[in-house]
Amino acid sequence: ATFPDGNFFESEAQPYCEEHYWERFGKKCAGCDQFIKGECFNALGKSWHREHFVCVECSEPFPNLSFWVKEGRPYCKPDFCRLFCQQCPKCNEYVLENGVEALGHTWHADHLTCQVCNEQLTQVFAGPEDGQPYCERHYGELFAPKCKACALPIVGAGEKSVAACGGKWHVACF
Repeated sequence: ATFPDGNFFESEAQPYCEEHYWERFGKKCAGCDQFIKGECFNALGKSWHREHFVCVECSEPFPNLSFWVKEGRPYCKPDFCRLFCQQCPKCNEYVLENGVEALGHTWHADHLTCQVCNEQLTQVFAGPEDGQPYCERHYGELFAPKCKACALPIVGAGEKSVAACGGKWHVACF
């Protein structure tokens, strides 16, 4: 083979003109679909020109190559949060990982706390007026009906009560 300008590419001891070399051995950029003839950047199982690996939402490059992925597509943190994350009702920051679902919201686990004592909750009681989280003790003190016999709150998972004689009673107290 002769090469008009004398330049050729070689692979496995075979000479190739530039066009055929790239067609056979080149990698295409996932961003622009052109051959990558310089520095190649690999991310998400694809090859990219560095300048084409950008957020799919805002087209900005990733600071420090820090990005978030949804359905195989890269996002910057602000766009990922805005599009896919819930805001914690206590701090209004986005919940990125290990969120806890309660009261129709996603919370940071350490922010799901009783409104009175600030104890972290594993069982949540919602205040009937404000819909805020309370521990069993404070929910009982503030909102639960009181037993006519012992005056203690009737609250708790599976606690049965009797409604009779104009009041509520613990089954054991009736």
